[in-house]
Amino acid sequence: MIGLHVGDWYVAIDADAGAAVKQLHWRGRDILAPAAPYDSVFESSCFAMLPFANRIAGAAFVHAGQPVRITALPGSVHAQHGVGWNRPWQAELVGDGIVLTLHHTGDGDWPWAFDAVQRFAFDAAGVTITLALTNSADSPMPTGLGLHPRFPRAAMAQMTTGLGGYWAVDATKLPDRFVTSPMVDWRHGAPVRQPMLIDHCHADWNGVARLVWPAGPDDDGLVIDLTASPQLQWLHVYAEPESHTFCIEPVTHRPDAVNASDPATQGMADLAPGATLSVWMRLAVVQVGTAVSR
Repeated sequence: MIGLHVGDWYVAIDADAGAAVKQLHWRGRDILAPAAPYDSVFESSCFAMLPFANRIAGAAFVHAGQPVRITALPGSVHAQHGVGWNRPWQAELVGDGIVLTLHHTGDGDWPWAFDAVQRFAFDAAGVTITLALTNSADSPMPTGLGLHPRFPRAAMAQMTTGLGGYWAVDATKLPDRFVTSPMVDWRHGAPVRQPMLIDHCHADWNGVARLVWPAGPDDDGLVIDLTASPQLQWLHVYAEPESHTFCIEPVTHRPDAVNASDPATQGMADLAPGATLSVWMRLAVVQVGTAVSR
């Protein structure tokens, strides 16, 4: 475990457990939902998804005319969230930040070799997480990236953001049809948690999501802006009707994009040997206090 205090910020990251963020505090307040001691990486405060995000149907696809089979998530027939989350990373404190590196040589989980770097950089207002992956193999590699922040106090949270349509999913949570309007109209602000399960990927995200926790008798209110680089054009929203936490996940592609008829139109890159795909996400505290009203 590596921890870092920078001004009002504190972060704890378990490099040995997929470089998962265990805590992210601002002035002692949880900005991300803290991970419980024995939770899985998927229930951490945040983790990187690479070299793909979300699910790959049947843990199999065809690339450059060749069938590829990878390891399914335990308990599922699908692969999910790449391989970075279940590998140890190397961590180093660098100035007011943390740099984590992962060297993947290629195996049954993912046959292409790659090198990944994750950087956490802090300033007075926020933290910027940069994620970069370089194809170290000798052939092009299908590549996608994403970040998986998990937020607290779901019952109070409201979100304002601009989204296009979303992929409706089948019983196994794979996309089966595209719906042209957003699942919830978050353009002018709406609760994140809804009566139904939300586990859907939205297209044409505008790159900015404002999260508001209104002030109340037991909460002084908070506003956070989540912003992301242009490559993160898709936003996966995960919110269970009764859960105390929710996930707002900027990603470069929709689920199972590698099995789409045209993966590139669904955000999946075909990364040449030696090429690098880089993205960033920023969390910034915009406002705190009783001025954040219901």
